[in-house]
Amino acid sequence: MKKTLTTFAMIGFAMLLGSCKPEISNQTKLALEKIGFDYEPGHVGNSGEESGQPKHILALNAVASWDELTYIEAADSVPMHRLAAFICILKRNPKYAKYLAISKICELNGLDFVRGCEGRFESISACRVAIMQEGRKEYGLSVEDSIEVDDALLRAPLNKHIYYSNRLMEKLPPHPKYYSRLKELFFKEHKLEALRALARYHNPELYPIILKAAEGIVDNPIDLQAYDKELERQDKGRTPIEKFRDFLYGPYTEEFLALMAAEKQYGNDIYSTYSFREAPFDEWYNYPEEVKKMALKCIYENPSPAFAKYQKEAEEYHKKIHEYYW
Repeated sequence: MKKTLTTFAMIGFAMLLGSCKPEISNQTKLALEKIGFDYEPGHVGNSGEESGQPKHILALNAVASWDELTYIEAADSVPMHRLAAFICILKRNPKYAKYLAISKICELNGLDFVRGCEGRFESISACRVAIMQEGRKEYGLSVEDSIEVDDALLRAPLNKHIYYSNRLMEKLPPHPKYYSRLKELFFKEHKLEALRALARYHNPELYPIILKAAEGIVDNPIDLQAYDKELERQDKGRTPIEKFRDFLYGPYTEEFLALMAAEKQYGNDIYSTYSFREAPFDEWYNYPEEVKKMALKCIYENPSPAFAKYQKEAEEYHKKIHEYYW
């Protein structure tokens, strides 16, 4: 009880600080101007010898006051500025940053996301979680802190916009407290990765589900073509910037055309208006081939006589792709 009250007190204090605008120094403004619009998670938090974004974030941390950082994190119009301020807060007070991230775990504002040669859009809440969980030791967060973040992510009513949730499904132990929520994620929210976590429980009630998935079959898949056509119908007459504000994290392709047109017209200012429109399903749940791949992962990782028919195929699939995806 005491721990819960402390958590809410910290969250309330964070929101209070964020609502009070301090005088932003010229040094801080200059540091913000050098921070770009992309986020490279593999490099965030590295030494000051790194060039590019990490170096600029370190420069911000060196000149910004605590009040400036909490305000920027809460209210800056540029998403990457907010994320950079969060990283600085994480470096100075990791416990405070953890409470901040948990309190905003359902936030859908987003930014351009870059990982090597891969580019996509990601929500700020997803980036916060990934930074903390992938760099836990570096930032001084304990195992208990990491579990607390995982628990909050699992409870979040909308977590398909958080890319780290798939990583969580890969590692989540079969603890009884997670079972009902994982079933809800798979059967009601159609998150395909949740099946991988459920398989670790070795519960016979799930065997028919996994065997059916091995044939590429799941209950209530979405008709993606019909869904795309409906979105196209809704978007008729809307400007590129209006489409971009309702950017969909899912299989719909028109948003990329909207992004290109909006970027050309509005430049980098486009990112100050960007947010997700959460899809009512997990994209991969609707592709039979992806469903079958997930079932084969479940069978390989959790061998059982019930899966004998597919065991050899699962082993061959694992041998074929584990160097790249497992």
